[in-house]
Amino acid sequence: MSADADFETREGGSSLVLSGNWTLAKLGDIPTRIEAASPTIGTIDLTAVERIDTVGAWLVHRLQRGGNAEL
Repeated sequence: MSADADFETREGGSSLVLSGNWTLAKLGDIPTRIEAASPTIGTIDLTAVERIDTVGAWLVHRLQRGGNAEL
């Protein structure tokens, strides 16, 4: 069974660590949760992402561009 998309914040919310499957079927309410958890993101860590599709990649791209975050 594949893990749902998830994340955790570090460094006072400026670092976002993504994990699980960032696919349309597994995203759930991730966009809303990220917005609520960390309005300013400086770094996005993708090392624990097991799988990503176009929708997941688009979301990561939007997060990166919105805060000019480093991947």
